[in-house]
Amino acid sequence: MRNDHDIFINQGVPATAEIYDLPSEIKEDTITLKWREPQNNGKVITLYTVFQRIVTGGKHGEWTKLNTITDISVRELKVKLEKGKVYEFVVTATNALGESLKEDGKIKRVSASRIPAAVEMSDIPSEVTDSTITLKWSEPQSYGREIIQYTVYQRIVTNGKPGEWDELKTITDVSVRELEVELEKGKVYEFVVTATNVHGESLIEKGNIKRVKTIGGSSCDKEKNILHAVYVSLIILSLIINLILGVVIWKMCRRSESPIQQKF
Repeated sequence: MRNDHDIFINQGVPATAEIYDLPSEIKEDTITLKWREPQNNGKVITLYTVFQRIVTGGKHGEWTKLNTITDISVRELKVKLEKGKVYEFVVTATNALGESLKEDGKIKRVSASRIPAAVEMSDIPSEVTDSTITLKWSEPQSYGREIIQYTVYQRIVTNGKPGEWDELKTITDVSVRELEVELEKGKVYEFVVTATNVHGESLIEKGNIKRVKTIGGSSCDKEKNILHAVYVSLIILSLIINLILGVVIWKMCRRSESPIQQKF
């Protein structure tokens, strides 16, 4: 037969609450923590406390209290996440005898990963006279997942209106962050670079698009150059013809003078 002494001995702080249905990885910027009511160990649970810590390079940070819930019928909490970070969560329960431990087996980890951030390109001149240009860019935030490739896009701007993006090159060696591009004189180009991880390709943001105009060789200039070459060729040909005619006339004059010179 149990007595009051045995009941007192068996009482204690509650067990740690068990978080359930938590994915190990998430692309959204919020997550809802849910937990089950733990054993109260003889005393009514009066509140739950939700803790969070950041894991950086495998090293755990300090626990931070997110919220204290006194309505014990509420066993869930929506939490904001920062892209690219790894979080750990634990929920403790408290009764009249104190707060439960943060049991290692009840700690849940989630990685807030997503597609990479938009790629920022180095500045390029607004106008060039060369037939090539080298595009360079910086490694963007990968947001929790390794970047596996870069893709370089180009489009032509005609009368101020950008055309469709054309894929110039996909670079799978992500240590390479530059590309030399050939340009056609007289055209206006726009370039952008994207990064891809397992979640997909980064967005094309307007602020990261670079524009360059090639000068010194429009179609009109080409026509002028052709006409100039033809003009010069005609002048040279005319000079040659005149020279030949001059030589022929000179020889004819010499022949007509020869008999007269012989009489003297």
